[in-house]
Amino acid sequence: MALDLASLLGKKNPPLVGLDISTSDVKLVELSRSGEKDFKLERCAFEVLPKGAVVDGNIENLEQVSDAILRVLKRSGTGTRNVALAMPAASVITKKMILPGSLTEQALEFQLNQRLVNIFPSRWMKLVLTSVSWA
Repeated sequence: MALDLASLLGKKNPPLVGLDISTSDVKLVELSRSGEKDFKLERCAFEVLPKGAVVDGNIENLEQVSDAILRVLKRSGTGTRNVALAMPAASVITKKMILPGSLTEQALEFQLNQRLVNIFPSRWMKLVLTSVSWA
């Protein structure tokens, strides 16, 4: 997992994908900067969710939702890896890890993967590994 500090600190303006998961579908938009204050819509796509996959804002069938996300990403043709996704606080799992500052990026990634394996079932790991953020 590479961390691009330049883009986080605003030195670059890479395109950004916005992803919205509702009870009926998954919607995607890709925006890029067009000037200093304007944005340009690069791509948009949506994928209908099977009934019952998301109920009252809760993901009931993770496999159906993750498959729909993968399909909407493919359909859109985006290559952007920066994604914005709004999540209710009750739906987010936060774990704090205290690690030595001297770890290499490889060692840090190894430690993170080992801890994730202990937290999440293996059938979720594909989705989990694509949604981990470093803070």
